[in-house]
Amino acid sequence: MHIDEEAVMELTERERRIADTLAQAMAPDVDANEVGKVLAFWRRWRDPQKVFALLKRLPNSSLVRTRRTRGYYQTMHRAFNEHLRDVQPGAFGAVLAWAFRLMRYYQLESGQHRSQDRRGR
Repeated sequence: MHIDEEAVMELTERERRIADTLAQAMAPDVDANEVGKVLAFWRRWRDPQKVFALLKRLPNSSLVRTRRTRGYYQTMHRAFNEHLRDVQPGAFGAVLAWAFRLMRYYQLESGQHRSQDRRGR
């Protein structure tokens, strides 16, 4: 599959703000690896509605084994609903990808990323 990298880089200022706000909303309470899994799901299906449906189902799924992970998905569900609902389908993936990158940056800056790695997930 070919991804038009130039198109990915052409986020509007509004979309950049949404990515940043989404990243800040998730960074304190969500493991970035779980966001990466949702991003991979997006890349497979390229359908925002499927992403929202996945995040609605995951917190109650038998696939989620710990309360911590369940909390990650609940937080992601709320944050995605709040920040990504009005993003155009064509920009959804790019906004989510930038939010993922920014989230990792914010976690690294706060020292949270290293503490998650030490937990031995």
